[in-house]
Amino acid sequence: MKKTTLLLFVFLYACFQGFSQTEEMEKGNKLLDQNKHAEAEQVYREGLKKYPGTTPLQTQLAFALIQQKKYDEAEKLILEVLKKEPLDMPANWYGGVMYFYREMPRKALPRFEKTLTLLKPEMGQFASACWFIGKCYENMLYTEGITYKETKRMIEVWEFFLKARPNAAEAEDVKEFLEKAEERRPEDEADLWFEPEGL
Repeated sequence: MKKTTLLLFVFLYACFQGFSQTEEMEKGNKLLDQNKHAEAEQVYREGLKKYPGTTPLQTQLAFALIQQKKYDEAEKLILEVLKKEPLDMPANWYGGVMYFYREMPRKALPRFEKTLTLLKPEMGQFASACWFIGKCYENMLYTEGITYKETKRMIEVWEFFLKARPNAAEAEDVKEFLEKAEERRPEDEADLWFEPEGL
């Protein structure tokens, strides 16, 4: 979880650099940085009372809720934002994170893939999204199996992650997994690859 949280915060601060922050937004983000998620939640709620429907406050409230495992309310907020702003990057990102934490990789993948379309490959957040996509496919490999096409996508995003972040804390685990994957992945495109016992 620690590694995952670091990837989240790399993304978090980049998302709102261009946003003119309210006092509540700035205070809430500082509390998130201190892992004071419940306090941040209350600050964002106060902000939304003053500025109803403000998308950045809604998405940050959703993130604070996710960090407290209040997934149902977080999901409602994220879906509300995506309904009015389908290309909102933080909402797509946090939606992916929420489903990832809930062990729902099939739902997480579209959100992370959408996030990639809103980023440039040279941006640090792009590599973070690639890590999550790869991890979703790995989890599916162990629980339900993945297709030949999904296997190719998993390898593609993780190879990009390693190229972009060769010294990341997660890099060694990814390298080890890819080595095993190359040895054990099915050669036949029609085969479903399923490893319930892990690699």
